Amino acid sequence: MSRQIFDVENKYEIITGFSARLNELLDKCGYAPSGEGRGRELIEFFNISKGSATLWLTKDKPPVWATLNTLVEKLIAANHLNFSQDRVIAWLMHSGNVIENPLETIAKPRSQRLLDAIIYSELEKLAKQYGVDIFGFSQSCFDRLYQKVLTYFEDNKLSAPTDLREADHLILGGYLLLAQADNATTTK
Repeated sequence: MSRQIFDVENKYEIITGFSARLNELLDKCGYAPSGEGRGRELIEFFNISKGSATLWLTKDKPPVWATLNTLVEKLIAANHLNFSQDRVIAWLMHSGNVIENPLETIAKPRSQRLLDAIIYSELEKLAKQYGVDIFGFSQSCFDRLYQKVLTYFEDNKLSAPTDLREADHLILGGYLLLAQADNATTTK
């Protein structure tokens, strides 16, 4: 029987801090400490190769999108965590000042957390619509895009998906395409 249920081909380059954030999530889920069987537990629970576990846990190389999505979904469900799957994935892939740690108990006010979730969701929808891989953006490029969109939302007093008009979608799509071009020039 093959060990490869998941696609281990890593589409993403190194995502700085990904391994540390994944290990923090695994800590929250009660996995064995790093160096004390964590990799073995991950291999057994997700039926992955040792190489994949090493890339994810120590080399800042996340799995492909479908695998990451399944991994987070299973961790949240298996541990009865009350976390948004999308927010956890966003945090794993793009941490820093832009995406708050969803595992922390001290958080931003609810209204700011909701706005962050709305912005992330809108960016993801637009990325799919325009065929843009926002998860392939460098951290700094994604941070600039997110800040630009946040400023747009705040300046236009947008606080819910229903507030967005077609013109808003076009402007946000423009920001996304500019960020894609920016990312292409900064990662060369």
